[in-house]
Amino acid sequence: IVACGTSYYAGLVAKYWVEQFARVAVDIDVASEFRYREPVLEPGGLALFISQSGETADTLEAVRHARQQRATVLAICNTNGAQIPRESDAVRESIRRANRAAAATTLRAPSRRTPAVEASGPYSTL
Repeated sequence: IVACGTSYYAGLVAKYWVEQFARVAVDIDVASEFRYREPVLEPGGLALFISQSGETADTLEAVRHARQQRATVLAICNTNGAQIPRESDAVRESIRRANRAAAATTLRAPSRRTPAVEASGPYSTL
């Protein structure tokens, strides 16, 4: 799981849920550090990116790094037409509200966790 800011906190909760319910080990990184630590990514392994805007520069570069490593990229994002979802293999929209700009960050965080938990199932169908 890779994210920045409050999306990172949603990712922390998702990490615990995925490990508890799916029994899959999960690493979580702040997007700005992800590509610099040179993570070991298995080709075809799942890399999950969480972004509110879908345009966060650090997260976008982390997506590109994961794709270069041939990871399967799943984006959880509020804006489906943004750059991060367009560069991902699969996308889960995190919030379905008519006025996304008015939704407080505290309301958005839980909505980003749910798709992350749903993604913990078999992802071979992505």
